[in-house]
Amino acid sequence: MSREFTSWATQNGLKTDSTYICDDRTSGRCLRASRNIRKGEKLLFCPPRFIINNQFIIGNTKVGKYVMQYPQELDPMQLMMAFLILEFDKGDESSFKPFIDSLPKKFSLPVVWNQSLGQLLPTEMNNKYSDFCEYVNACSSKLKRMADEYNLKISSNDIIWAFCCVNTRCFYVAEHMNPLLDCAKIKNNMVLIPYLDMCNHSPNVATDYDVNVDGCDIFATSDIEQDSEIFLHYGAHNNYVLLIEYGFVASSNPHDCVIFTREDLISALGSFSDKLEPSNEFRKLCGKELFFVSEGEPSWTLITMLAALKTNDFDFFLGEYFRGCLEFPRQPNLLRKVCEYKRKQYEKQIEQLNNLTSESDDDKCHSGILRSMLDSRIQILDDLQI
Repeated sequence: MSREFTSWATQNGLKTDSTYICDDRTSGRCLRASRNIRKGEKLLFCPPRFIINNQFIIGNTKVGKYVMQYPQELDPMQLMMAFLILEFDKGDESSFKPFIDSLPKKFSLPVVWNQSLGQLLPTEMNNKYSDFCEYVNACSSKLKRMADEYNLKISSNDIIWAFCCVNTRCFYVAEHMNPLLDCAKIKNNMVLIPYLDMCNHSPNVATDYDVNVDGCDIFATSDIEQDSEIFLHYGAHNNYVLLIEYGFVASSNPHDCVIFTREDLISALGSFSDKLEPSNEFRKLCGKELFFVSEGEPSWTLITMLAALKTNDFDFFLGEYFRGCLEFPRQPNLLRKVCEYKRKQYEKQIEQLNNLTSESDDDKCHSGILRSMLDSRIQILDDLQI
């Protein structure tokens, strides 16, 4: 399959003499260096016609006809999903068949987990997890209406597969707003780039890429040895984001942290609930997810909130701090209480995870990912210097 896909890619303008596709047992299909690559060298080039964006789909596929007939019915994500579903349905007649065949058949995003496992995600992920599940349901109803226009039968599994493909493999670039698409919640800037999308994530990478109207270049930012895997940096994401968006947890992630929700802080500091529960300032800050610990240190917002609780007017002193008028001590006793409460939450979730029984290989895989996630939360709290 790799040879067929590479042949198809080069026929469509892909240029590379320093990479090859490898089917790795641990990381799945990936790109590796076919020779030693020096810093500054270009690894590959994807021409504009090789980049699947909303303009291409609307102008060159029958999804475009649907969007023309029903403007604002689909958002950019759903447009991409519809493209993949319709191309998959074409089978051998699709000019994108090698690309469709290269896409994974299974994913490990929490949105595909069984419900009992999804309920054991850290509580700070609950809102995002619910949003993803609701969005997939919304996609299902919209894409099934589109499928009816073409007498195409699609299942819920087809919808989830297309969603996971786009969500885990799209790139974000500068795009013009398209009045035919609903861009109220999802930005009109996602594209699919075959071949390049096989690169996995690493927080410490030796490459960078540039996508513009002239195509896409990927180049080395440091020397790369022959047969080394070629990584991309998906962004400065903590493990919460990597798990919910991509379905994996990165070890030794320098951007990782533990986030505390409003409910965590109120429960852990019950004696201060009369200040926390009615506080508009506290509610506003929690909405921004600024209460966290990382790299052995609590966030300055968490320190401030804990110290302000010791004052007579919580909202006033918290506001004064943000205006740069005050400096607060660390309040280690309160911080310790908050972290101990959070640690017990994670330990309880691990215990519940251990009590789950399943014969499914997928469930075992997903349970392993979740266990790694929870263990890494506990490790961050253990490393906290208090």
